[in-house]
Amino acid sequence: MLFQGRLVFIKRSALIILLFALALSALAGCSTSKADVVKSMVASEKGFYSIYVFWDGETTDYSALTKEMVEVINSEEVLKSMKISNMTFVSVNDKTQKYNYKKTFDLKHSPTILILDNEKVVTQTKDPKDIHVFSKGLNK
Repeated sequence: MLFQGRLVFIKRSALIILLFALALSALAGCSTSKADVVKSMVASEKGFYSIYVFWDGETTDYSALTKEMVEVINSEEVLKSMKISNMTFVSVNDKTQKYNYKKTFDLKHSPTILILDNEKVVTQTKDPKDIHVFSKGLNK
């Protein structure tokens, strides 16, 4: 009888440990790494760039920012040197975003602009005019 009680205890303990391990692995599988976020943002092919513009909706005027970004990427200098496949504006205070970009990229300024090639973030800046500087570097 004592042996059966210990056997039940061992089985129950093993089951609890197994369930705990499964729960931990499920939680680990749900977390998103910075590499996963970057992978979802990169340009689709070599030689192209994706631009992400992060703004807070408080200190940055969206209309003025949009106008400035369009002027920058449509400038002759940028058009000649950069193939832009995508420009996305992201409100960091929008809780419905797929990722917590503010935390992932440690965004402290609005706007913050990320330029990505087909593999990684190639530059990060607070000033849209820095895209001109980046594009000049591509021609060298």
